[in-house]
Amino acid sequence: MDWFLERARALGVEHRPPAPLLLGRHLLALGLRPGPRVGDILKAIYEQQLDGKVTTVDEAIAAARLMLDGA
Repeated sequence: MDWFLERARALGVEHRPPAPLLLGRHLLALGLRPGPRVGDILKAIYEQQLDGKVTTVDEAIAAARLMLDGA
């Protein structure tokens, strides 16, 4: 339990979840049209952020590009 609390404090998420790095405006700038796909990608990238796979806005945008290229 102590490890978990220390980790939450270190990540700055002790009292609330972290703000998403990737926003809808980033996806629109990549040429994606508004719609449900925007939400799907935002959710997937946020999950990667929570898992520690994405740690910066640039990494989040790159991950989104990969998703768009694979679609």
